[in-house]
Amino acid sequence: MSILGPGLVTVTIRVGEEQLSVSRAADQPAQVTAAQRHAISVFSQNEIEWIGLDPEGRLKVIDGFWSDAADLRGRGQAIVAEIRSVCAELQEHSRESEELENRIASLEPAKEALVEAERQQSEILKTVSASINEQHRSEALGRELASLSVQREILERVDDSRNSWLRQVEAAAAARPVLDPWPSATTSEDPFVEVSRLLAESTSLLSEAAANIQRALSAVGTTQSDRHHHRSRLEDEARKLRQQLEAIKQGAGSAARRVSELRERVGQLEALTDRAARQAAAVASSRSRRDELLDQLDSVRDERFRARDSVAQMLYRRLGPQIKIEIERSGLFAEYTRSIEESLKGSGIHYKTLAPLLAERLSPRELAAAVDTGDAATLCSIASIGADRANRAIAHLRSLGVESILTSHLNDDVRMLLLDGPDYKPTEDLSTGQRCTVLLPVLLRAYPKTPADRRVIQAQARCKKAS
Repeated sequence: MSILGPGLVTVTIRVGEEQLSVSRAADQPAQVTAAQRHAISVFSQNEIEWIGLDPEGRLKVIDGFWSDAADLRGRGQAIVAEIRSVCAELQEHSRESEELENRIASLEPAKEALVEAERQQSEILKTVSASINEQHRSEALGRELASLSVQREILERVDDSRNSWLRQVEAAAAARPVLDPWPSATTSEDPFVEVSRLLAESTSLLSEAAANIQRALSAVGTTQSDRHHHRSRLEDEARKLRQQLEAIKQGAGSAARRVSELRERVGQLEALTDRAARQAAAVASSRSRRDELLDQLDSVRDERFRARDSVAQMLYRRLGPQIKIEIERSGLFAEYTRSIEESLKGSGIHYKTLAPLLAERLSPRELAAAVDTGDAATLCSIASIGADRANRAIAHLRSLGVESILTSHLNDDVRMLLLDGPDYKPTEDLSTGQRCTVLLPVLLRAYPKTPADRRVIQAQARCKKAS
């Protein structure tokens, strides 16, 4: 405005035999014209030079040749969002599974210890004149207390899960949307009347559900209280019985306590073993779902690569041999490298040198598989690091989860080359003029002129996939 003032800009567009002109002054509003049936891209010289140097800019040019680029990008983003959700679920299952395995490992010696304790108790009781009925009652009390210990853990888990559910239901009820009042001046019927009724009904149902959950919690609490009192009575009886046995023979009471404690620990071990089996199944299910989604993401990326490769071949047919386009699948992995760096921070490892090596030589899925299986040997071989450092890296990645690594953005790398003498040179190694020599034919002469041209490219990509 400061230079041209009331000047007028005119753009002339030729598509085959059709010619369109669009004129507009700076102070005039935009108008819909016949020219808008055609895609128009405007580039300055500096922008053309930037496209030749920037990988993302070159990708954007190639993606302009096929019509499904945005749709494919949306499908990929949806799959990535679902992968993140499944990874978070898998991380939680894995954490609980690891905790259970640690607890099981700490309780495992109780099995052999119980056998030995029962043998020692039997030897002691053979040497005394303790009542047979008292011995049998002591053993029965030990078994019943072990059973009550298992029941207590089950009730505590039920109580925790119900409380969590209650909070979610109450939060859902509290999050009821607020509807702005419908303008009274309008002649149309208030559309929010039915919406308000449905929302009120939904809130009422949520409140009723919360009340039902609360009643369920009360029932669980009553059961817990009954079991607690029953356990206290049994413990009192067992304690008195042990005192009687101690009076009969020194050491008999200690042996009885030892056996009772070990039986309780073995009962806990059996309950934890069952939970660990269910948790392992949950981990396997989440991991299977994650792998299915990763297969879908790979399929989307394959489809994207085939479309881009079809564009590259079409351009070579039109512009070769002087100009050649090459597509490297998943050749841009800077974000993947950054994800590894971020995940390795705090591990005590020189992640700045390790991350690029891993990103270059391992795909995200291969790295995640090494973390899942604890495959330190692969990291040792790939990154030339010791077993201790590899194990530390795997342990650190496992504790944080590999969600960000698996969902990091991998894109294809586009190389645009100019035949300079006997050799092809990429745009990064060309002068500004040579860069324009490569890019201008792509932007001007070879760009698909109609949707039909773009559909041909898509069909070629599908044919390549089928073959």
